[in-house]
Amino acid sequence: MGIDVDFTDKVCRYIKENKMISAGDCVVVGLSGGADSVSLLMVLGSLKERMAFELRALHVNHGIRGEEAMHDELFTKALCDRLGIRLKTVHIDVPALVQETHMSSEEAGRHARQDEFARLCAEIEKEKTVDRESGQIPGQTGRRVVVALAHHMDDQAETVLHNLVRGSALKGLAGMSPVNVMYGTCDGVRTGYTIIRPLLCVRRAAIEEWLRGHNQEYCTDSTNLGNDYTRNRLRNTIIPMLNDMVNANAVSNIASAAAFAKEAQDYINRQAEAAFAQCADVRERETVIDAVRLSQYDRIIRKYVVHMAIASEAKAAKDICAVHVESVEALIEAGTGSSVDIPYGLKARRRYSEIVIQKADMKCDGQNGGVDEHDGRWYSKNGWYAADRINLQKNAHSFQQNDYTKLIDYDKIKFNLQLRTRQEEDFICVYSDGRSKKLGRFMIEQKIPAEYRDRVLVVADGNEIVWIVGFRMSERYKAQDTTINTAMISVGNESGGDDGEDIRINQPEGGGDKNSRDSRAD
Repeated sequence: MGIDVDFTDKVCRYIKENKMISAGDCVVVGLSGGADSVSLLMVLGSLKERMAFELRALHVNHGIRGEEAMHDELFTKALCDRLGIRLKTVHIDVPALVQETHMSSEEAGRHARQDEFARLCAEIEKEKTVDRESGQIPGQTGRRVVVALAHHMDDQAETVLHNLVRGSALKGLAGMSPVNVMYGTCDGVRTGYTIIRPLLCVRRAAIEEWLRGHNQEYCTDSTNLGNDYTRNRLRNTIIPMLNDMVNANAVSNIASAAAFAKEAQDYINRQAEAAFAQCADVRERETVIDAVRLSQYDRIIRKYVVHMAIASEAKAAKDICAVHVESVEALIEAGTGSSVDIPYGLKARRRYSEIVIQKADMKCDGQNGGVDEHDGRWYSKNGWYAADRINLQKNAHSFQQNDYTKLIDYDKIKFNLQLRTRQEEDFICVYSDGRSKKLGRFMIEQKIPAEYRDRVLVVADGNEIVWIVGFRMSERYKAQDTTINTAMISVGNESGGDDGEDIRINQPEGGGDKNSRDSRAD
């Protein structure tokens, strides 16, 4: 009886210390039928009334071990029937997934389980609740669903050692978190769900002793007995050797070190998140780091910020290794134009005082005045905007100038205005005395990124630029106090209606000379 109380109370304290379960939650145990998951199901079953949560289980038959797997499935069904716990069983053809995805059977099985957990969590969240006293159905639950996994302290030591010998950073040395978020695919959407690990505080030997004290049988997965996998070799050979030949408390000491590493990891993460907010800007098509500002932080913070930036643009982090982070961090000292390739089809470039992380296939199409195929969005100093035309209204009276609406001297127009991208001979008047500058030189001086220079719209009068949309007006075409006829030009997606005429991208206004427009624009 003492073993039962000590074991259960230890797990209960660990659950409360890590805020794993709240009243009203639905807890789903991943039930394989092995000793770990059986003990977890039984312990949570003894706590569900005291802590006021619902308990369910999910069993996944991976279609690998034939009759042995079917035995495990029948065992879990009988156990849940005896305990009065609702069980869902699913069958997955892991060998077929291996053929389809070219993953290892271990990885394919893990992804399949994650998807099944995500689906079950979504199903439970949509269920209706029944009030126990009235028997009425008030509506959708809105309650939290958490998945309980049966990893224990020996698993934690195994994970830390595995990460260490593979070359992990601090996050890997922190091992498995008591509470974390896992992701699976549900209805084609990547969906997150909360996982808890209530048994990380206990050893495998204590689990087996507790089960013996309850005369509770369990299943043994024969694939865990061999040393075909790295984790099996750690579990069956290396860790027992550490216990026998180095320190009998090796497992608990490794687990304690992992807990300390997690505290350090959490602290550094908070510092890095603050630095990321100061140094990085997540934009629509890229993530930009202020290299000068980032260089002022300690190197470990710089690395974390870079990792966050890559993960932000990739929408994933699994394949981001130390070598990738260090190669991007090295761009802090590199010159403009330097670049490195990184996972997920991304490239990091040094662009003036910035490090830009974006898709590697983003490119310029050259100075041809044509329009690159994209979603109709254009680059300006304030970011991206949508446009496919400008509207011109002669002698407009009521409007306000801004980055996308300007007033020009109508009588200065020599040819037909065009809305287009840059051409090689383009120039713009940038001085009040009439001196001009090549458009390409202006873009370089304004530090407009090279990959975006063909994504800047200009309003052109022949090869003379009237307006670089979102950047600046030509000094020659600005309306002055002495101007007789003015015109308001604004860029956007909407037609100007009856109050003016629209000039579409790369189309000359009116299709004729300037004089042919005067009678229509008044």
